[in-house]
Amino acid sequence: MVTQSSLGAFLEHAKVNKCEVSDEIEFRLDPITGIGAFCKKPVQKVDVSLIRVPIDFTIKKKEAEEYFAIDKFQSSNPNALTQLYLLALKRDRTSKWTPYLDILPTFNEIHSPLLWKDQELNLIRGSDLYTKTKRKLVLLLDEWFNLLTELDMCTESVTKFYESQDRNNISVEESYSIDSFGAYVWASLIFSSRAFPSILYDTTAPLNEAFLLPVVDLLNHKPSADVKWKEEAAFITFSSSESLKAEDELFNNYGDKSNEELLLSYGFSYEGNPHDCTSISLKIDGISIEKARSCGIRLNHDNIVGDTIRFDIPGNDPLPRELVLFFGFISKLNSEKDITVRAVLEGLGQLRAIFAQKVAIFKEKLKMLPNAIQNATVKKNTSIYLNSQRKLYQSSEEEVNKKIKAIIKTYKPISFKSMYKSDTAFANSLLLSMGVSSYEELARKNVTHHALLLWIVKAHNSSFYKGEKPPEFVKAMFEEVKSSIKIDKEDVLEYMSFYKTFFPALSKSIPEIYNVGSWSISDFVIAGVVIDRLVWLRETSNEYLIFKKTKFDMQVFC
Repeated sequence: MVTQSSLGAFLEHAKVNKCEVSDEIEFRLDPITGIGAFCKKPVQKVDVSLIRVPIDFTIKKKEAEEYFAIDKFQSSNPNALTQLYLLALKRDRTSKWTPYLDILPTFNEIHSPLLWKDQELNLIRGSDLYTKTKRKLVLLLDEWFNLLTELDMCTESVTKFYESQDRNNISVEESYSIDSFGAYVWASLIFSSRAFPSILYDTTAPLNEAFLLPVVDLLNHKPSADVKWKEEAAFITFSSSESLKAEDELFNNYGDKSNEELLLSYGFSYEGNPHDCTSISLKIDGISIEKARSCGIRLNHDNIVGDTIRFDIPGNDPLPRELVLFFGFISKLNSEKDITVRAVLEGLGQLRAIFAQKVAIFKEKLKMLPNAIQNATVKKNTSIYLNSQRKLYQSSEEEVNKKIKAIIKTYKPISFKSMYKSDTAFANSLLLSMGVSSYEELARKNVTHHALLLWIVKAHNSSFYKGEKPPEFVKAMFEEVKSSIKIDKEDVLEYMSFYKTFFPALSKSIPEIYNVGSWSISDFVIAGVVIDRLVWLRETSNEYLIFKKTKFDMQVFC
């Protein structure tokens, strides 16, 4: 645990090693918030270096390669060797970085879910953070074992530990031994929370290669902080473009990171994060993904892992275009070449159900939180994360409702409720056959779909009724289906019970409607397909809306 004494010793040591900190800045240790840099007096010097650190006082891959006598290694993580080198330095105690290593947070002072206890992890089970935590541990386990194997440091105990791990529940125990998995997780978290991109001093370095920058890495994060890091005459310099008052804290900016990213990599989260986001993931096969792309849906390759695709949902875009289109795509019928208005509405209904379920889950987890977690810091960060996720999903659910209203306003569907009320003869026939006197009663008795089937066949037979003018697109779709589908035994059996309920009884009791034209069981099979292609149920009002078959235009949302 860092103390004011160890912090002071490090800063003096850094000064001896030619690090420079402006006289206007001082580092302090707060028992609650930890280390921070504060202005002793107003800072008005815009873009003037406030901290300068010699490049040779940084911890880089080059030193790691020299230490392990290796110039290339197989890991896909360019920082793997440097992370292991950090453990070697911590064990050594004779390097110029020892005072720096002494102030790094300990295993128990890093509050990333990678180090949480089982009961703490269980509270985020079902969230993206939980999934990513488990995946990250598997990645780190393989990375650690393969690196030790390549360096010929893989002992019998290392192999035994590696082979005994349940990959759904990997054990992470506190340790700082160079061949310990727990220690490697700690080192990876030191890098993920404190390292800077190597491209700062080496323009040929891979974008994800990083180095440790003592002194500057003591600064806390503020997403709006306007700062600059750059290489200047063998130094890495830090400057701020902000005017600061006396006692203001000098912040760094870790980048536009969500609470999920901050919690997983840094061990903290904060309320009102402007870069917060959530996501939903779906299991889907590769063929469907390619078909979705052929429909013009832009899918990020980085968000597709195996048979799972993830859609990110940022706070400033609660219902992304590609998410809407993809759910429209998976709701598309095989007979539909394009993503239709009906398909998009069907997809939005599915999305609304998913978002509502997510909101309910996070509300329940927040209720469980007070008794589930004892560590105050973990409890606070978990509460912020759970609540921010709840708000994000709730915002998405609300946005779905807005988009549905916009689609209905633009495409102006026919309401079956309105058709029922305007067709007195049809409504009276339902009173006699079903004992219902209103549309609402149809819904209560759960026979609205039966009534809709009867209405569609009636629309098909409209030429037999004087003055009857049903929507032409409904009649046209009936003819299109009739000419394009083959009705088999299974189709007939599906409608047999319905048909026997109403016929021949209706033909005898109300012959003026049901004994003219064609009312065969095949007609009802066709009517069922027409419903699939044209009708969407607005569940909030239990209203069937009939849309002309139309390709959906995302400009509706603009």
